[in-house]
Amino acid sequence: MMLRKIAVTSTLSLALVLAGCSSDDQSDANQSLDNAASSASSVAASVGEQAGNLFDDAKVTAFVVAFRAQFGALAENRDDNAIKSLLTSTCTEIAGGTDESAVVAQLEIEAASDDAKPSTEQAQRIYDQAKLACN
Repeated sequence: MMLRKIAVTSTLSLALVLAGCSSDDQSDANQSLDNAASSASSVAASVGEQAGNLFDDAKVTAFVVAFRAQFGALAENRDDNAIKSLLTSTCTEIAGGTDESAVVAQLEIEAASDDAKPSTEQAQRIYDQAKLACN
């Protein structure tokens, strides 16, 4: 990330120097500044997207870890992808405007693993944690 900041700063600095040196052709200087600004904007957008993805990945990882810690019996025969899938389906329902009680009732079914079945209270806690991770 630091290298990208340096690259953006260098690009802008070079464009400003070029703008100052090419007083004979102001349109070239303006074009250089426009190109530098466009490049800086692209780099900033890319860095922003990557930071957003890292943050989202951190939320998903935190959900998986919390699920395993709090609901050991429900997590016992599940790999991380199965728990992520549970989160994804819950987030989809929340985003779709499904009533909270309906999502919690569905979690009682979806979160069950072999003989381990979550209580309504456990399903509510899973919902509450998922809701935090979905935002």
